[in-house]
Amino acid sequence: MPSQGPLHHAAAAASNTNKGLYKTTARATIALQGLQPHSLWAHHTSQHCWHHLVQQDWDDEQWINTFHMTWATFMDLFHQLSPHLEHQDTGMNPALPTDTSLALILLKLAISTSLWYVGHLFSVGKATTEEVILEVCGTFKNMLVDTVLCVSNPQVVVAEFCALGFP
Repeated sequence: MPSQGPLHHAAAAASNTNKGLYKTTARATIALQGLQPHSLWAHHTSQHCWHHLVQQDWDDEQWINTFHMTWATFMDLFHQLSPHLEHQDTGMNPALPTDTSLALILLKLAISTSLWYVGHLFSVGKATTEEVILEVCGTFKNMLVDTVLCVSNPQVVVAEFCALGFP
């Protein structure tokens, strides 16, 4: 391999100087104009509706009408599933709280609507909503299948659902 001459070293030094000058100029411009450094997340979301209205102000009737379960049942599920659903925050985005993940999937199961709409209610995107649904449903399957779904006489259950108007 031929040795690199003085011109190559001079070009490399100039390139490093230009990069350093660019970074210094950018930081100085941001400081002088009072700007915040660039953030990947331009739109900050709020989960005010879930954290304040639903969790604190709703009674059991509102919970049953919306989620088809009481607050106590939700909390029981939360305590059973939370050790398996907790995530750590990353440098780019905070983790979705476990209670929010559980509420999101339960609402999606309770009402017939789009992923976008349910995600919008909890201030998360459609892709995140889909990931949460797959993860929580997998956890339901792995952790609760033996305790939740134990039908001793399926024909009686089907007949009762038909009597209620289900197909």
